[in-house]
Amino acid sequence: MFYNRKITKNGDKTIKSKDIKVGDLLILDQKCRIPADIIILISPKDTFIKTDQLDGESDLKKRKALKYTYSSTNCELLLLDAKLNYDFPSNKLYEFKGIYIIRHRII
Repeated sequence: MFYNRKITKNGDKTIKSKDIKVGDLLILDQKCRIPADIIILISPKDTFIKTDQLDGESDLKKRKALKYTYSSTNCELLLLDAKLNYDFPSNKLYEFKGIYIIRHRII
């Protein structure tokens, strides 16, 4: 069983991976396992992920947080009026199509 920290209005709390819901804001610790697709909103530096269980490749892939949110605080994220529109899940591991809309601005 994997545990994660979820950002809430009352601070962050520990939840089980099986309890993660679409739209949850999570704090990811170094070397944690994520049981789902994620979008990185905050990261002080580049993030590297392993996809070996998906594609068999053992090299790390570099990912970046969204430009608009990368330096936000947890509190600022909770206050955002934001929405993500994206394609349905597919077997295309290296392709993601989505639009992140913040306060009626398209990013």
